[in-house]
Amino acid sequence: MQPTYRSDEQEQPLLPEPRAAPRRSASESSTWRARVAHGRARWKAHPYWLIPVVVIFSMCRGLTLAPRIQVYNNIACQAIMNTPPTPPSPSFNATLLLGAAVRADPPLDCTAPEIQGRAAKIQATIITTMSILSAITTGLWSRFGDLNGRKIILCTTVLGAIVMDIVVLLVIDTDSVFSRHGEQLIVLGPVLDGLTGGLSAFNGVVHAYISDCTVHGSRSKIFSTVQGLVFVGLSVGPWVGSLAMRLPSPSIDSTTYMFYLSIFFQCMILAFIGLLLPESLPAKSADAHDRQSSPRSPSDQHHKPAVGVYTREYALRFLKTFMSPITIFRPRNIGRRHRDWNLTLLGSTLFIYLLSIGVYQVKYLYAKHIYAWTAEQLGFYMSLLWTTRAINLLLLLPSIAYFFLFHS
Repeated sequence: MQPTYRSDEQEQPLLPEPRAAPRRSASESSTWRARVAHGRARWKAHPYWLIPVVVIFSMCRGLTLAPRIQVYNNIACQAIMNTPPTPPSPSFNATLLLGAAVRADPPLDCTAPEIQGRAAKIQATIITTMSILSAITTGLWSRFGDLNGRKIILCTTVLGAIVMDIVVLLVIDTDSVFSRHGEQLIVLGPVLDGLTGGLSAFNGVVHAYISDCTVHGSRSKIFSTVQGLVFVGLSVGPWVGSLAMRLPSPSIDSTTYMFYLSIFFQCMILAFIGLLLPESLPAKSADAHDRQSSPRSPSDQHHKPAVGVYTREYALRFLKTFMSPITIFRPRNIGRRHRDWNLTLLGSTLFIYLLSIGVYQVKYLYAKHIYAWTAEQLGFYMSLLWTTRAINLLLLLPSIAYFFLFHS
């Protein structure tokens, strides 16, 4: 017999409600909230507000993904050029040494296999660093967003992306001291981006914003539409960069120009989030904040825990916050004899899928090496891939689902 779901079970949250954090004092809280409530009374949170944020942020990723491949290749080429040659072995005879001294060193070919291998190593280091840090911090930022609102997390993740682009600009500037150690300093960008949550925290807060302001039953359609808009932005990015390069020629090269353009659009996103985007989380009552922000009694202040106990408490809280998002994939009990494995199977499938697409970045390096593509040509190839995905998510899959839903 198929397990049945009660309506109250469907309304239960997958994760426990976080504890409220201390906020402002009573007077500051009431005044601040009154100003915010008066300024935002004219509009409400809605998923449509996220359309420009998702599209433009994805467009910036599409603008810089192909130039990043060129940047990694240039950094690898420069790193090998700056590597001192290996001294000859003492067993070499004088004739060989004389012949080596007479022969002129050939110029280094930046398309050589050793350069491509070094570039792939740089790329793998960047992706691994950013992924590990994003996995650690996404849960923490998500909990922080549950307590303080979604807008601050959106701004934080966009700031992380801006800082990552700035690091790339500093590294590829040949007149900068950073370019001399580009292979080491290029990792600073993904470190800062990963600490701010990265792309996973951005996607998480976008889905959380949608969940805050939509009713049950309509979220799956909105989620698929937003994911389709992500690929629309990715596919539009290379075309926007190409059109911008056909304007009056800038005094900088095309690779650097793409990163400046990306930073400009992301600053526009920050302005939109800060000035126009309404907060999706309802304001909590001032009394609850006053209770949380009330000072401790003198007896409590005289009985402070030891440093070891204090550190252990925060370590356990960190581990609990880090592991709590993963617990949504555990099997859920339905009645006494049945367990729901749907989310467990879904999470396993998603993990296998993400594991399989990890090779995409290496495929881009391979295509650039084999076909001698420029960053612009590689960007158009990526744009074609993302266009097909956008068509699939926005048109093909909804049509198939609609057909089987109403004709089964």
